[in-house]
Amino acid sequence: MRLTLAIFTLFCLVAGTVTGCVNTEIPVNGESTGNAEYVLTKALPEVTQQFMTYKIIQPDVTTTSVSDLGFSLGFIGEAAPIDPDYIGMSIPERNEILQVKIATGTIEYTCLDELYPLSPDLPDSDVAIKSSIEFLKSLGLWNDGLVAEEVEVGGTSQGSTSHLLVRFTRYVNGTPLTGPGDKFAIRIGDRGKVVHFLIRYPELEENKKVNILEPSVAFEKLQAGDAVFTLPTDCDIVEIEDVYLGYYLESINDIQEILLPFYVFQGICKDSKGDPIEEFKGWVKAVE
Repeated sequence: MRLTLAIFTLFCLVAGTVTGCVNTEIPVNGESTGNAEYVLTKALPEVTQQFMTYKIIQPDVTTTSVSDLGFSLGFIGEAAPIDPDYIGMSIPERNEILQVKIATGTIEYTCLDELYPLSPDLPDSDVAIKSSIEFLKSLGLWNDGLVAEEVEVGGTSQGSTSHLLVRFTRYVNGTPLTGPGDKFAIRIGDRGKVVHFLIRYPELEENKKVNILEPSVAFEKLQAGDAVFTLPTDCDIVEIEDVYLGYYLESINDIQEILLPFYVFQGICKDSKGDPIEEFKGWVKAVE
């Protein structure tokens, strides 16, 4: 029973919310109940005409590989299938669990008992980043393309910060990974201990170069709904503040063979009065 509870709680922590479970629905093509107007707040970027695509090497997740990782984290014994999709290990007396997604190799670890302490001794942002990098290196999970993008409050207990969330972005030849399957974050708790991490770390090899759509064409596709995004029902205006290219990762539940470039449109949703509602992020495939 405790193992089942731990797995459920892990899914509630994936997106880095402060408390409670998150909406795990994946954005779908042009999901919107209204006719929002899309407005560019700055000029579209200039992009190279060709981009490399990558093959995603399918991970070889076995009980042995998960056991080896678990041993590095202090687990004892052998890993075993949790269900048809995951292999994992647990330490029931510490409410601690490790699980690896077989299809995509996504790794998730948590120590539930240490996620929400009262008055923890937390490091500053620089130390939290340094500790996270050292931790990844100790497990052999570090890559020079990783960049720590931000440190934020990862959770609260009785109104006080209980742990920090360090978010990373992986860059492939200068282009970031993006999309709903881009998961790479570490939670730092009392006295700098790693209390949770979620890592998707696909192995890549060069495939072939493809021609890139003009940014203006991609923007037209966004306006037409030929894109991946969601909008709240009361969103009337979408102000696009940033446009860039990224490699799109599908959900951790989906087996993906090729990594393709997508245009990423970021901005803010506003209501009919021009008041902000929520942040917006949409993706348009950058190749035909």
